[in-house]
Amino acid sequence: MEGSICRYFANGACSKGDSCRYSHDRSKQSKDVCQFYQVGKCSFGNTCKFHHIRDKGPSTSSSTSSTKMVKPMQLVTTEKPKPKPGLNTSAPEFVPSWKKKNVINYASAVNPVDDDELEARRLASLSLCPYFETTGECTISQTCPFVHGDLCDLCNTWCLHIYSEEKIKLHRDECLMNHERAMEQAFIEQRSREKTCGICMENVFEKDLRFGILNGCKHCFCLDCIRQWRTKHTTTDLDSKVVRSCPECRQHSDYVVPSVFWVEEDVEKDLLINMYKENTKAKVCKYYTGNRSLGNCPFGNKCFYKHQLPDGSIDPGESPHVRRRPQLVDFLLSGIDDDSDENEDDLETMELLDAFVRNLRNIKMYKVELDSKKVVGKCVDAIRENTNASLCDCHQSFQSILRILEPYLGSADGFAEIQENTSNYEPDIITCFDRRMLDLICTKLYDIFLEKQELSFSSTDNDSDLINNLGAFCDIVEKTDPRIPLEILSRDNYDWLNQMTTVLQMDQDPEVRQSIIQTFHTILTRLDKKVIHALCDTQLPIVLVSMTSSSEAQSKIFGHALKVLTLLYSTDILPPLSHLDYLNTSYFSRLYSVHLVSSEDVLNLASNLYHLLKNADLSIDCLIEPFVRESYGCSQYAIFMIASLNRICTVKRLKYIQEIIRLGKDVLEILFYVTDLRVLTHILAREMINSSDDQIRKLCNSMLLSLINECQIPTDEEISQALTEYN
Repeated sequence: MEGSICRYFANGACSKGDSCRYSHDRSKQSKDVCQFYQVGKCSFGNTCKFHHIRDKGPSTSSSTSSTKMVKPMQLVTTEKPKPKPGLNTSAPEFVPSWKKKNVINYASAVNPVDDDELEARRLASLSLCPYFETTGECTISQTCPFVHGDLCDLCNTWCLHIYSEEKIKLHRDECLMNHERAMEQAFIEQRSREKTCGICMENVFEKDLRFGILNGCKHCFCLDCIRQWRTKHTTTDLDSKVVRSCPECRQHSDYVVPSVFWVEEDVEKDLLINMYKENTKAKVCKYYTGNRSLGNCPFGNKCFYKHQLPDGSIDPGESPHVRRRPQLVDFLLSGIDDDSDENEDDLETMELLDAFVRNLRNIKMYKVELDSKKVVGKCVDAIRENTNASLCDCHQSFQSILRILEPYLGSADGFAEIQENTSNYEPDIITCFDRRMLDLICTKLYDIFLEKQELSFSSTDNDSDLINNLGAFCDIVEKTDPRIPLEILSRDNYDWLNQMTTVLQMDQDPEVRQSIIQTFHTILTRLDKKVIHALCDTQLPIVLVSMTSSSEAQSKIFGHALKVLTLLYSTDILPPLSHLDYLNTSYFSRLYSVHLVSSEDVLNLASNLYHLLKNADLSIDCLIEPFVRESYGCSQYAIFMIASLNRICTVKRLKYIQEIIRLGKDVLEILFYVTDLRVLTHILAREMINSSDDQIRKLCNSMLLSLINECQIPTDEEISQALTEYN
């Protein structure tokens, strides 16, 4: 090799010096003439390994050719370039002058690019340092020709290009996508860890087994367990539909899909099944390989695997025979003859997990699409569930939270839409938290009602559960939207309420009866009048009349029963006339003649019933006769009527009291003291002056004139003013 001249030495850049095995003797330089020097374009100057001599041109005397030779270009020489001292990594890339182009076009002339923009483009085009990108360190950080990026907080690599916003955004989008995909995969794995086989009752994930996903239901089984269960029952005389049904819910499933992770939602399951079919479709059916009889697959054209003939063509096949339908699940992956094939299938299924997660992101269900109405409902439900506040308060609380977040998230996508739907919020009466809880409680109570009837109300074992669940029911009804309990109670023609009425009528436990009466009171005060009309057609009013007739007047049951009875007659619809057989003179005589803590409820009941009977042109004797027959016994109740009218003056009360005033002076003097009648006249005068209801003012004027004329009640300045202003 010593005869050969070192090419690096010839170029002035040999780093080995005297130890180089090639010759560094310029005297042995090649005798060849440099062709570039001949035309004046040699870039190496004196360091060129070829001879720089000018051709003298051809001899005209000795030449026989008529071809003209081009005269060589005259080279204007300047100072000789100095030889290069060695390699320099920081030096700019060498570009020969003859390669440089100075193109000037119209666009560059109109929109010239300044030096700063060119420099910015150059810096943005630089590559990231591979050493600094992974470790954050570079041994030649000061002289490194590559860019040292910033740290990405998602992937913890120094890969954010400091000179290119476009590259930063591109990396962040890619990094965020990978992060979300990893989280979804982690969620799927975590969900799979919690699943237990419904046959062997062991944790599938901990046993490192595969799941057998049934296409027809959501119950969990090991792949081996469900296969063995179906195989074992195939040999029996059971119908094929029974064998292919789920061991727990008996839902029919045509096949089982093996998977190393658990899926439950319909969209996830459909995706897994489609991917599994695509995977098996690429494999040749075991009945079309080896020494097996070709075309003998019992599943025909329904088989998931490829029916490929030896010549490479595909056998279209026929439908499986009706007389013999083997289990497709027993065939799926059953062609595994050794451990290596099984491991290969496992490996493919494991790879399926990553593909499954990637495909989930392409499904509309898993795209980030804002359903603001659903989001608002979930947020209000979450507050309701954790605070036990009323639904209205939970709604207002969420509005307050949004107002607090608005300065920080007001410009975020979807925030304004969430605010708008919060202002127009209405609960989903089918799926909200209160609906789910009420459904659960009502189901438990209904079972208790039926159990009590089956045992003839002799058992008290479930009384505490009954009382507790009734309390929970009332708590939710008082705090939720009235439409939710109304939708539940109105099912089956209010059968739930009928069953509770039966328990109230037959059960003798006072605590149970009191809880039921309180529940009825909550229902009647919170829900629509439709419930009142429905309950009036049941035995409830008669049961309540019986209870208020036999119970002690001071008992809690009496007071609550009277309140419920008052509410039942608070509408303008006349109850069944059979009720009047129980709401008779004897019943009201007892109510009027006993000193009651709940006298106001008696007044409300009498006023409501008077209003219904009078509008229907029915007899009101049951309400008025007790004042004539037992005037002295009703005096305390009569005095209470005046005090109650002083607090609340309504049309129904005025009409009822007006009917009592019409009984005449003799009865009134027994029922009332003179001072009581004077108080009554001043109450009527006040309402004539202050009330804005013309009907109330008219009734008060009529009653006041009756008291003045028939009972000789003296007038004063206030009464005179009321009469004058009314006239």
